[in-house]
Amino acid sequence: MRIIHFTKARIVAYTVSLTAIAAMFVVTFAVYGGFNLGIDFRAGLSVQVEAGYAEVSVEELQAKLSSLGQVQVSKPDDTAQGELLVFVPAAGAPQVDPEANADNVRSVLNAAYSDSTVRVGASDGLIGLETDNGVRVSARKLVKTSTIEEVRAALSSLEGVQVQATGDATSQQFIIRVRDPGTTENFIDVTEAAIRTKLMAVYGLGNVRVGDSQGLATNSVGARFSQTLATSAIWLVSLAMIFIMIYIWIRFKLGFAIAAMVATLHDGLFMAAFIGVTQMEFTSATIAAVLTIIGYSLNDTIVVFDRIRENEKLMADKKLSFIYDSSLSTTMSRTVVTSFTTLVAVISIAVFTQGEVKDFAIALVVGILVGTYSSIFIASGILLDWRNRSIKRRRLKESKISGKPLDQIQSAELEMSPNSATASSEVDADALADDIRRQRKERKKF
Repeated sequence: MRIIHFTKARIVAYTVSLTAIAAMFVVTFAVYGGFNLGIDFRAGLSVQVEAGYAEVSVEELQAKLSSLGQVQVSKPDDTAQGELLVFVPAAGAPQVDPEANADNVRSVLNAAYSDSTVRVGASDGLIGLETDNGVRVSARKLVKTSTIEEVRAALSSLEGVQVQATGDATSQQFIIRVRDPGTTENFIDVTEAAIRTKLMAVYGLGNVRVGDSQGLATNSVGARFSQTLATSAIWLVSLAMIFIMIYIWIRFKLGFAIAAMVATLHDGLFMAAFIGVTQMEFTSATIAAVLTIIGYSLNDTIVVFDRIRENEKLMADKKLSFIYDSSLSTTMSRTVVTSFTTLVAVISIAVFTQGEVKDFAIALVVGILVGTYSSIFIASGILLDWRNRSIKRRRLKESKISGKPLDQIQSAELEMSPNSATASSEVDADALADDIRRQRKERKKF
């Protein structure tokens, strides 16, 4: 068994973690002006928009589909904006297969509008008439490429506006969030109208869709409800941290609880800083991801602590740093295998999903890596420093009582510096590992 000297790197780990967390929080607030709060925690309006696509007219669509015969295109009152009904004549039969009919229409439109968004029939989410050779169609052609920078610039005069791209790049759809100051009557209608007007000034009349009135999404949350959610989230996280500390204090000792709490705070702060610097939407799902990572990291930390506690009894004649390095080394294989297996599943979710599920998975990927790192370098390092200080205080107390100089009071446990020489160079690691395994077997017999 090869013993890796993890504890020697603990000061470097503290410095790197503090620097990274502080830098990400500075960028979050100095560059972005704060977190990208979702509609759950922010009173205001969240509306989906599409910019740069024009609605295809009845006449144009009928001309594009002329190769299918005497096609009839109409726009009944019950269809959403941009949706039309297409009737294709049957060749010698009163009715054709609806799916084949829709495929024929889709093939022609995809060829005619290579840069457009074309949806045809129920298979594309358009539930409508697919009998009597009829199919519901939505086709919007690209007239101007839109970017998130252009949309932000167009809406910059709206106070507290945030813009986030959604879907793939070709969809040119965005989520616009505007804070509700509480002073505007009919805030939703007024804000939607303002967004539509400002975007049409850039992309042209009829080339913009805004909100649920035009087939997209609109969500709003009042000030009282968002405040309640935010307060509940803070209480939830705080209570979770308190119960975690109490549990570890009961199972181990106070020093273990302090170390676990510091590591847990490290993971939570790092996750929050990462979410802020990437401007990932901060929603209820984000809170769930943070709490999941706290639990995952805590489980890994408890495994390490359990091995440390056991080895402190089996290796009582060794220095603390050696005991801790040995414990971390013996649990390393378990840590690596568990983290790798979890990462494979979570990365798959991050790659193959979209929206909140994708954000949740990305947060988990980062959290698993950070949680593994904190269990090895932060939690064990804090515990070692805590124990060293406790031993130093005890030696000082003994020195005062006995009147002996401090350097005459021996303590095999004490290590004053992370760079101090350890007993590892003098010990056969394989023989030590065999001896520890033998002692564990003997203890199990009783």
